[in-house]
Amino acid sequence: MFFDDRGYDDSVGGYVLGLVVPVKKGNEIIGILKCNLNILGNITQLITGTGNNLIGNSKLTRSGGRVVFEDGFEPLSTQIHRNIFEQLKNNDQGTIIIDDSKDKYLVGFSQIKLTKGERGYDFGGTFESIDHKKGNNGESWYVLCYRQMSVIQAPFIESIKLIIFISFVIIIILMLASYLFGKKITKPLMMLHEATKQIGTGNFEYEIPEQQNDEFGELALSFNIMSSHLKETTTTINTLNNEIDRRAIVEKELNDSERRYRSLIEDQIDLVCRITPDGKFVFVNDMYCQFFNKSKKELIGSKWRSLPVDDDIGIIKEKLSQLSFTNRIVIIENRVISGKGSIHWMQFINHGFFDAQENLLEIQSSGRDITERKLTEEKLKMAEANLKKTFDISPSIICKASLDTGCFTEVSPIVTKILGFSVAEFTSRPLIKFIHPDDRQKTIDEILKQQQGKDVTYFENRYLCKDGFYKWIAWQATPPDKKGMVTAVGSDITERKQAEEEKFQLEAQYQQAQKMESIGILAGGIAHELNTPIQYIGDNTNFLKEAFQDMSECLQVFLEFFESGKKNKINTSILEQVQSAIETADIEYIQDEIPSAIEQTLEGVKRVQKIVNAMKNFAHPGKNVHVQTNLNECIQDTVTISKSEWKYVAEMVLDLDSNLPMVNCDPGELNQVLLNLIVNASHAISANIGNDESNKGKIRITTKALKKWVEIMVSDTGTGIPDEIQSKIFNPFFTTKEIGKGTGQGLAITHSIVVDRHKGQIDVAASKNGGAVFIIKLPLNV
Repeated sequence: MFFDDRGYDDSVGGYVLGLVVPVKKGNEIIGILKCNLNILGNITQLITGTGNNLIGNSKLTRSGGRVVFEDGFEPLSTQIHRNIFEQLKNNDQGTIIIDDSKDKYLVGFSQIKLTKGERGYDFGGTFESIDHKKGNNGESWYVLCYRQMSVIQAPFIESIKLIIFISFVIIIILMLASYLFGKKITKPLMMLHEATKQIGTGNFEYEIPEQQNDEFGELALSFNIMSSHLKETTTTINTLNNEIDRRAIVEKELNDSERRYRSLIEDQIDLVCRITPDGKFVFVNDMYCQFFNKSKKELIGSKWRSLPVDDDIGIIKEKLSQLSFTNRIVIIENRVISGKGSIHWMQFINHGFFDAQENLLEIQSSGRDITERKLTEEKLKMAEANLKKTFDISPSIICKASLDTGCFTEVSPIVTKILGFSVAEFTSRPLIKFIHPDDRQKTIDEILKQQQGKDVTYFENRYLCKDGFYKWIAWQATPPDKKGMVTAVGSDITERKQAEEEKFQLEAQYQQAQKMESIGILAGGIAHELNTPIQYIGDNTNFLKEAFQDMSECLQVFLEFFESGKKNKINTSILEQVQSAIETADIEYIQDEIPSAIEQTLEGVKRVQKIVNAMKNFAHPGKNVHVQTNLNECIQDTVTISKSEWKYVAEMVLDLDSNLPMVNCDPGELNQVLLNLIVNASHAISANIGNDESNKGKIRITTKALKKWVEIMVSDTGTGIPDEIQSKIFNPFFTTKEIGKGTGQGLAITHSIVVDRHKGQIDVAASKNGGAVFIIKLPLNV
């Protein structure tokens, strides 16, 4: 006997399941008994009748995927989800989550054993008859139950929300209890704190009210007794003051020791040594030994007098004798003999260390090789001499030219020596043919001025030589006569032009060398300026690290509390752990202090960034290119990096025009100009106030816009500049400073940068408040 799953039958309008019993005679089938059943109504009653006991909706399906029954659909008209179909192929029963386009479903399925052919019944068939649709070809049946995941999860989510709400209510209650309990303890502690402050200031009459009969009351009684005893023993205050003075001296000596060590690091350039007042080495670094080709054993204990050139020993002694308690740094430039026997120029920054009685204990010296700078200075002197000599002895071309024809009519024979052309060749062609193409328009403009009757006294252009090269000729011309003839004198300035170019290059090299030298001198002060913000950045970072650890431990306890709440296992032990974690972490203190620590750290980072950016802008080598520049920013950068030069002797006042227009200039060169003026101002103020560091001077920098100019004014309250030398201060190698402190090049280069390279003006005058004032004017359109 077997069941024939025939499918949907149109004649009966329902799903047909046939029961077939074969009739056999012996082993031969001679007929069958068959009964067709319309089971659609029975299945509907079965599924819907048991719906109250099922979770969600149900389907009846074949293992091939067609749905036998689904509420609201014709049998065998729909297919199950492809993921469920894959599961039916491999499993008799199970569950699967289906991700529909609108929602997720949890689906459970189980095979109907009878349709699998168990218990001796066959199920299905191998063909489809004419009057039946979609017959079963050996497929078994499955029951599917499905429901939306959101509906299943909803009770769990509501439970979790309730647990979290209860947890936060408990936390708030615990925090409130902690606050009230802490407030009760804080009041007597504040009374004890106030009593400590009063006793610390010497007010032994102060007593703590004895209001409690607990440990705080006993502590207050003990404090009052102690205050009474201190009052009786006030005669020991002098002894205590002496001990404080002794400790202050010890602390100062420790601070001096720390400054010596820090200075060793900050002032280090190349060669570092420490010497005693009588000139013996007590320390040399490896670079010092390497430079002089001596071991530390050979140098330590010996005297420095064996290393410099003999002619410079007297100058060094004189300079070192200027070290004092108020003048602790002396810069000396002198020659030394290296370990290879060659002579080098060195710059030594000598830092004196003194005890409380102002006795010199030790001299720390940091030196670096400035031979290249000295050679550059010497080359500059030679270039100046060669330029003057070349200009003085240059031969001249004397000629006459007609403004009407544009040709030379007469030329002196020296033209052949200078340009290579004969007189005949030179007068046979228009003069414009001999002029360099780039200079022709300029020359034509000068000729037109002469034709208009304007005086043209001097101009320069390049003339063609017979060998194809060009030479620079400087012309001095007379106004044209009645016949339109002009007399001119031309001087070959080719060598002078080359010398000027060489001078320009040397000045640029010297300027960069001087800039790097300034950076080296300022490095110690800049490092000190960086040290302060970096120190409290480190302190705040350590505090944040500890606070984060405390909060992490507290958070871990809360997470454990949350997990216990989810499992409904909150007990007294867990609550005690939460309370202990809150008290240990001191959450209120952390909440108050973390924002302040972060704010201080960010402020420190801004200060470091400002100093570093200023240093980067100043140290960057110039490209000799003029760009639109904010002069106020240049001034602020230069003031920042030079702070160590002026902050001990002067107050810096900046009065900068916020509407100052941009100026077309070389910012690197302008930074050098400003640094020279600020350093000179600080030196002048230092010389004026002497050793009185409490009476600081003032440096004022002002900017403002004029019609066609931008004006920068730098004034100080220093020693001023006498009237008789004001006209000389911009001359090369002119200086009012003593030997070793000034090269006479700073203001000369400043003048060259402002006047020659930027077509500006620079003047000096006496300040109204004493001292000097430098006024720089730069054109808005160059």
